[in-house]
Amino acid sequence: IVTAKQVATLDDATGGRFLFGIGAGWNPEECTILGGDFAHRWTQVKEYVAAMRVLWTDDVSEYHGKYVDFPAVKCFPKPAQRPYPPVLIGAINNPRALKRVAEWGDGWVPVVQSVAEFADGVNTIRDLARKAGRDLSKFEFIPFGLVGQWQTADEIRQLEQAGATRVVVWLSQLDLNGILGEMEQIAGRLMGRKAAAE
Repeated sequence: IVTAKQVATLDDATGGRFLFGIGAGWNPEECTILGGDFAHRWTQVKEYVAAMRVLWTDDVSEYHGKYVDFPAVKCFPKPAQRPYPPVLIGAINNPRALKRVAEWGDGWVPVVQSVAEFADGVNTIRDLARKAGRDLSKFEFIPFGLVGQWQTADEIRQLEQAGATRVVVWLSQLDLNGILGEMEQIAGRLMGRKAAAE
């Protein structure tokens, strides 16, 4: 309920620009400490998302499941996006992960090694989503770049051709001036010009 309210508040405050990226984690000890059921973590996450969707859409919301159980409550504000902000699943390119995205996610945020691997995942998700009767018009495909990845105009063009709707670029700097400088350099490379001198 708290996470649903936080997401809705951020989406409302930004005029409907919030993207809700989720994952289920990989570390058993961390998952257990945080109350997760590691062996069934994706089932648990799926139920959490289903409960949040009820909180985002119903004026009076209640949910009764294995992991989430609450009586009728009022949860406001509602998100600006209708019916709710897109739930983007962060996962590698494997059959089970892609099936999750196609069946109940609103997009995919993968860590992949190549444009070809990304394109393969996008095509698989599209095929699975069509078979599941999902509307693909609002799906987001956002490759998550690691250090040095996706930082040239050619790479971005290839990702766009493969279906990317956005690209996340890794920033290495930690202080504000360093971050701004790094962003300017990346923008310069992507726009085909040298970064402006400070």
